[in-house]
Amino acid sequence: MLELKNVGISYGKREILKDVSFSIKKKQVTALLGKNGSGKSSLISAINLMIPYRGKIQLLGRDIKEYTSRERASLVGILHQNTPAPHVTAGRLIEYGRSPYLSLSGKFSERDREAISQAIELTDTRDLLNRFVDTLSGGERQKVFLAMVISQNTPLVILDEPTTYMDAEHERSFLRLIQRLSNDKTVLVVMHDLTNAAEIADNAVIFHNNTVAYSGNVEECITTGTIEDIFAVTRRDVKRAGKTHHIFTSF
Repeated sequence: MLELKNVGISYGKREILKDVSFSIKKKQVTALLGKNGSGKSSLISAINLMIPYRGKIQLLGRDIKEYTSRERASLVGILHQNTPAPHVTAGRLIEYGRSPYLSLSGKFSERDREAISQAIELTDTRDLLNRFVDTLSGGERQKVFLAMVISQNTPLVILDEPTTYMDAEHERSFLRLIQRLSNDKTVLVVMHDLTNAAEIADNAVIFHNNTVAYSGNVEECITTGTIEDIFAVTRRDVKRAGKTHHIFTSF
């Protein structure tokens, strides 16, 4: 689905990432982890061609730079961190997700309306449609932005720390929604909460010292102790309803 080969990113003389290589699998959740400043958000910007990079980024076997912006928008939906909230209604914002598919007339087709309706139902945002986005709480705002991304109906969805500013209830609901997305989409999600990553992700990519320290199955990563070593945390395993949950704490 998405493959990176020897990707490097620099800001002036400062090297942010070097020799980053990994691939993500279809219809699974891959968590992108790393300490603050490790280059996670920079990589998302590179995938979106917002900043220059070295190496290769391939989408569906083709260099991502070879796609037109309209083609990329039909293949990759990206929710960036700290996206400014426009003064439009939530309903209008969600409709923006269909922009890559609109004809010159700008009119929504039946397919467009169906995609918008499905995104609204999946994210449970119907009660927010007539409210202005810049008046919503952090959790409500993120749900609406995600609904916009979902309405794009892309096979790949990339989320950059989507649960920032959410309270615990909104966060749990949002994480369950990310898991449901992987039923028919590939999801790459930048996360800072290691416990949540262990809970919802199938695979993990960990950045450390400006490159990839681990790429692979989450459970295998946990058993190797890689997370404890890199993040200086302690793991505690708790069993509930026959399932083992991994909890990471800094003490």
